[in-house]
Parts: sequence; structure tokens; C-alpha cells
Amino acid sequence: MFYNIYTGAIDDYTTFAGTKEIDGYKWSYIIGFPMEEVAKYNFYYLPKRLELNIVKAAIYLLVTPIAVILIMGYIFGRSLTKPVYDIITGIQQLAKGNYDVNYKEKGIYKEVYANINNLSHQLKLNERERKKTEKMREEWINNLSHDLKTPLSSIKGYSELMADGDYPLTDSEIKEYSRIIKNKAIYMEELLEDLKLTQVLKVGLVPFNAKKQDLVELLRSITIDVLNNPKYEKRRVQFNIGTEPIIFSFDKNLLQRAFTNLIYNSLVHNDEDTEITINIDKQEKIYIEIEDNGRGIPEEDLDKLFERYYRGTDTGESHKGSGLGLNIAKQIIELHGGTIDVESTRGAGTKFIVTF
Repeated sequence: MFYNIYTGAIDDYTTFAGTKEIDGYKWSYIIGFPMEEVAKYNFYYLPKRLELNIVKAAIYLLVTPIAVILIMGYIFGRSLTKPVYDIITGIQQLAKGNYDVNYKEKGIYKEVYANINNLSHQLKLNERERKKTEKMREEWINNLSHDLKTPLSSIKGYSELMADGDYPLTDSEIKEYSRIIKNKAIYMEELLEDLKLTQVLKVGLVPFNAKKQDLVELLRSITIDVLNNPKYEKRRVQFNIGTEPIIFSFDKNLLQRAFTNLIYNSLVHNDEDTEITINIDKQEKIYIEIEDNGRGIPEEDLDKLFERYYRGTDTGESHKGSGLGLNIAKQIIELHGGTIDVESTRGAGTKFIVTF
């Protein structure tokens, strides 16, 4: 047992003094330890202020961490919630039709920003395409209305002449007027049939009755029918066969409509001395080419050639139609699992390539 501890009595030593009873004898002792091993420090305080100091220490220990937590929470929360707010605002802008949303792709929401930017870009392209299609549709409706009014006017005019008892008609005049009325009615019927067909093809409601048949025979019969048309009987159409027969599963009525549209497109948009060549062959796939050496198609028309409602920039008054012929052909060919491409050089001709 020791009673006193001294520091500084011996330099760099802490000194202990005390007594010890051993075998009935009392001994006194002094022991010193180096201060790096054993040290003594004095702490002085006022007992009256101890309670206040404890309260202050508790406040410092509690308030400071809480303040730090709140500040860090605000900073961290702001770094999380502000991007979320920006993202929600951006989505609301897209929903309102404002597609000029663009974010810097950074931070933990980098992928979200990138996806919103991609969505904004795609919606902008879709809106541009929608406006272009809407404009083409309006132009097409105006053109179609005009195309229908013209034959209707002829039908109405000749019908009134034939019904007018005060104006005697000869038999030859009656036949001629009747022929004109019939042709105008057929023309109107074809326009309306094109419109109906493109709509049912678009929604997938067209009856599709495919069975294995000879594709060569179909193209041969189409070519014969075209040349039997008095309007085109003097036109030159060359038919080349690489392999015969070519058995393929197809709907005869639909595919006949598609290839007829393609052949007539080459006939009506070119001069009478234009030669048309039809090539058909089968290798790993079936290839059909409808080629002419006519005027060719302007470059600005090529990308839009198969779009609904589109009429080429060089389509004149004598080449009026529904503007749906090539679009119908494309839809029918794709319905059969095929593809159609076009190559054209202005002044050198055009080639349609159908692949099954």
C-alpha cells in the first residue's frame, strides 16, 4: 500500500512512498519509475461547476453530431432529390409535347439522363415524321378528291346529255358517251379499291389464302394480261426465266396485284419506246427484277417511293392514280415474307428487285 505519489522529486521519474508490514515488522519504502512507464498528472476543477461542465459537454457531444448530420443530410438529400425533380420536370415537358429536353449525362443518374435524352430525340424525330406524313396525307386527300371530281364531272355531263330529250343523240354518240362513262366509273372504282386495300393491309385484316403455286406462271400471265391491254399492246416487255417452274407458297390474287402495280408503274411513267425487262430466277432465294430503260426516278423521290399517299415530283396529269400502288405492292410482298428494293438513275432507268 502506498500513501503518497510524488512527481518531479527525481527528474523524469514518478516516486511512490509508503509502508508495508512483513512478518510483524513495519517497513517504509520509496520506489521510483521512469515517467514514460508510470506518470502522474493533476486535474483541478471546481465542484460547483462540475454539473454545468457535464451539461455543456453533453450538449457539445449531442448538438454537434446532430448539426453535422442535418447539414450532411441536406447536402446529400439535395444531391438526390434535385436530379429526381429535374427528371420529373423533363418527363412532364415530354408529355406536353416539348421535345427539346436535353440533360448533361453525369452523376448517379447518368443512365437515366441518357435515356431521357434518347427518348426526347426519338420523339422529336417521330413528331417530324408525323407532320410530314400528315402533310402528305392532306395533299393526297386533296389530289384524290380532285381525281374523283374530274371523272364525276364527265359522268354527270354525259349523263345529262343522254337524259336530255331536247338533244337527240345518234347511236354512235350514245355508244361513245356510254364508253366514257364506263371508263370513268372504272377509274373511280380502282381509286376506291386502292384506298380500301391499303387500309385492310395496314391493319392486317386482308384475307390471306396462300398455297404452293408456280411463280413463273403467275408472272407470265400478268405480262400477257398487260400486253393484251389495248393501251399497252405495242409496248415492249421482255420476259427472262432463269429457272422454271418456281414453286412458292403465295396468295395468287394479292401477289398478282403487287406485280401488276410494279409493271404498270414502269409503263405509265415512261415513254412509249421504253423497254421493260422482267427477270425471274431461283438460287438460294427467289429473285424477281422488273427493269426499264426509261426516265429514272429523281433521287429525292427514292426514299419516299413506297410511302403511303406519296406521288413523285414528276408525276404529271396523264399519270394520275391513287398514289398507293407501290405502297400496296410493298405491303403485299412483305406479307409473303419478301423484300422489295429499288435502284434508279435519272435518264437511265429504274429497277425494282423483289426477293423471297
